[in-house]
Amino acid sequence: MKIIISGILFLFTFVTVSSAQTCGFGCLGLAGAFGGVSIQNYKPDGLNKHLFNTFDSDNFDVKEETFTKTFGYRVGANLFQARFNGFFTSAKVFYQFLTEEQNLESTNEGNFVDHEMKFRFDYWGSMINIGIPVFESLDWKIIEGGISFHRVVFENNTFTNNELTEEEKFENDETIIGYSLGSGLIVHLVKDYVSLEGTFTYNLVEIENLFDESGNRLIRDEENGFLVKNGGVTGTVQLNVSFPL
Repeated sequence: MKIIISGILFLFTFVTVSSAQTCGFGCLGLAGAFGGVSIQNYKPDGLNKHLFNTFDSDNFDVKEETFTKTFGYRVGANLFQARFNGFFTSAKVFYQFLTEEQNLESTNEGNFVDHEMKFRFDYWGSMINIGIPVFESLDWKIIEGGISFHRVVFENNTFTNNELTEEEKFENDETIIGYSLGSGLIVHLVKDYVSLEGTFTYNLVEIENLFDESGNRLIRDEENGFLVKNGGVTGTVQLNVSFPL
């Protein structure tokens, strides 16, 4: 899968550069900035299994799938868009910050215990796409491929009778690289200046484990497997503000 995506990115770059040489600079546009919202369904099987094994026997109402979906925002810059006869290609860079929060509560020996947990799934990314115009105001991004660099944090604050009694924070100790492949639509609200873009993306990323500042692992049982085995599908809607050249 990684080889396929890398090949697609190389092909996009080759087509863009080769076509730009014949098209000239006049058909390129610096597309400025964009901002939007994202929802990502992911599969943190190792994390969910760890939480279930840890809390199920302590009177906590814990599900087998505690964490399933993150929500957040995306900001970035459209570096360029090149339009040729019958197709277009563009490139962008962005920062995505996603969060999912969950609570586990229990009453044990007269004490009310509340675990406030937060999973942060942030990453930098770059993407390049190729598409075709469908109507005058509608484009179809046939395929979009990218690479991303992740920072992942899991926090667990424990409150006993509404008093903070323990803080835990785990994060990745080295860069996590992911890959993505997707498709989407672009609606031009004001031609060449303002557009609304919707994208569905499949993310290929694996997160083996997270560590606290002392080097302790979040998942101590190797049978729990990867913390996150599958990056899942992301749906993003963003507003683009363009500055044609």
